[in-house]
Amino acid sequence: MRILDQKLFYYVVALVAYVLASQNQCTFSYARCKRQRFLSDDCGVSGKWMNQLNSTMELCCYKGNLFGKYNSAVGRAEDYYHLRGRYTVRGGDCILGWSIAYNNAAFGNSNSSSSWAGIHYADEGIIYTQWLLARYQQREHFWRAFHTNQDTFKRIC
Repeated sequence: MRILDQKLFYYVVALVAYVLASQNQCTFSYARCKRQRFLSDDCGVSGKWMNQLNSTMELCCYKGNLFGKYNSAVGRAEDYYHLRGRYTVRGGDCILGWSIAYNNAAFGNSNSSSSWAGIHYADEGIIYTQWLLARYQQREHFWRAFHTNQDTFKRIC
């Protein structure tokens, strides 16, 4: 019975944190991290970020794992996509990578995925990345299934 009470307590705390955080979008990712009991920012990148094309992402980090969501400003994205990744820290700087599958409630399965690899220098507040997008193509058009470029994400919260 005690475990059930503890789970109920965490659920209520999470619900309150979500309601409070939804009133202030800059604290949402931190409330989300706390709701999931990820109380530390041991990678230095937990928070909300925006790239040069106005795509946004929210990151939480805990013990080498990245969790979050991504919204692309390119194309017709109307909802966030879940992201997962890994990171390591060297001298305060964070080397990280994450992936998303373009499948959400607004558009369903877009038959594509993207991965980013990057570095966050602790004294700068910027994540420099290279990305690779893979989208489904028929075998005879396989050569056009991949796109690559770079993004620079700046912390906005």
